[in-house]
Amino acid sequence: ALRALRALSRRRFRARAMGLVSSGFAKTSMADSWNQLGRGPKLRHLFGAYGNQDCWGVQRRYKQIEDGNGYIGYDEFQKLVGAEEFSLLFVWDLFSQQNELMDVRELLVVICLFSSARLEEKGAFLLALFDQSKCSVSTGLELAQLVVAVLGVLARCTGTAAPRMKEASQQLKEELPGLSQAYAEAMQLVGRDAAFKQERVLHHNEIGILLAPIKNAYERLPISRAPPHDSPPPPPPDWGLNIGAALPSRPPAAAKAGAGGGAGGGGGLSAKERALMSQGPQEAEPHLAWMKRLEEDEAAAAAQSP
Repeated sequence: ALRALRALSRRRFRARAMGLVSSGFAKTSMADSWNQLGRGPKLRHLFGAYGNQDCWGVQRRYKQIEDGNGYIGYDEFQKLVGAEEFSLLFVWDLFSQQNELMDVRELLVVICLFSSARLEEKGAFLLALFDQSKCSVSTGLELAQLVVAVLGVLARCTGTAAPRMKEASQQLKEELPGLSQAYAEAMQLVGRDAAFKQERVLHHNEIGILLAPIKNAYERLPISRAPPHDSPPPPPPDWGLNIGAALPSRPPAAAKAGAGGGAGGGGGLSAKERALMSQGPQEAEPHLAWMKRLEEDEAAAAAQSP
């Protein structure tokens, strides 16, 4: 009788768990701004014909050009996503940082979230994406990063505030012991914070436990319905797999200017690109140059402050 009571209590807890995700899904499904802004419908149209294998295909293409920094420029973005130029520019404008670089993990979240893969397939893909160990076992911290990324993409589509990492971490610390027996045992052994940050006890093959509390809320989202009938097909599975090394990253406007070629005036390159090319090898790396400019801006702002 005691065992049955504990099992019933655990089922009731799971029904209430992952509240931050469920409430985020509910807000998105009820938001008038989803259709008013048109961002979500456009992304669903663009990636609605993608299936589970197509999401993994984009990740495989990225593996051929990644340099370890986790960011891509517009040139690399074009090589990962086969789409019309206006569609690429829409995604780039929405998710790039200062129109120069895009977090590739956020891009993969977007493609997966707006694809027509099943919920279980999306969950498995995202767990693997945020699993830094690549051993199919995640920490609570990695799960929190996944939650913030997913809800952040949806918030971008509705024009609302995205949840903060601190908020997601706090709620998952409370909920995970009731969702996973292994996590509860790890917390007893090493403590609440250490278990959340370090203990890899959330096995990906138990994804159903994590998805069960949010399934009903997910099914109310527009992205859970059939995609638009005119969604463009994804590239073939082997498209872009022999693309070689990545070229220096450029924002879209510079990329178009560079396409004209020409011997004079820097071969059609922008002034920014010529300045980068004149710098040393380390500074020519786009993400390093971008980070250096951020540091210079912060230093200038600090110098001007009283």
